[in-house]
Amino acid sequence: MKWLKRLFKKDKIVKDELQLKLAFTVGGVDYYELENIFNLPYQRALEAIAIYEENRMKITYEYLKAHTKAIDNIFALQKFGLKEFGKLNQLNEQMKERLEFVVDTDLVYKLASVVYFTKDENPYTYDGKVAMDKIKAWKEAQGLNDFFLSKPIINLLPYLRDCDMNFQVYSAVTNPATVKHLENILSNLSENQKEIYTDKLFQSFAKEMPQKSI
Repeated sequence: MKWLKRLFKKDKIVKDELQLKLAFTVGGVDYYELENIFNLPYQRALEAIAIYEENRMKITYEYLKAHTKAIDNIFALQKFGLKEFGKLNQLNEQMKERLEFVVDTDLVYKLASVVYFTKDENPYTYDGKVAMDKIKAWKEAQGLNDFFLSKPIINLLPYLRDCDMNFQVYSAVTNPATVKHLENILSNLSENQKEIYTDKLFQSFAKEMPQKSI
């Protein structure tokens, strides 16, 4: 976390010509990082701090907003009985389950999409659509274990070095859980609220929406 706090030191000035170095190559595409990560341009730095916190909590800001909205809706019901109490308990239990996750792999991908970029990208700005395209390419071209245990990612999130697990297997367990959590939240929203939150919820986890309707 210390390196993130240093991103906004007042004496730090981003030069017109950023010094880049090759971080890794995936699917024949080279991805670069700054020689000095503490010079990360402010727009990417802001995004990195936000996503780093999401990684720490395993919960995105959009998830929290939708979660509280779902709880508000339940409390606003004219009738409140065992069924409604069960819905509140389910939302609370899935929040606790998320906090027990060792890592949310999609959130790590999101953080990597901020720090690592191609030469075709503008390093001074962050484009969410471009980030999603990069994440999709990474997922299709390289196995989870190869990607998450690569040196650049370990340097970005050192605690992954101590994770004694198969990320492919872990992701196969946690990804369906995340989709289930998102669908449960959406089931407690109005149709209008679903239109507002559905895309944002899934995109906030860098996750494609399931094919079935919610």
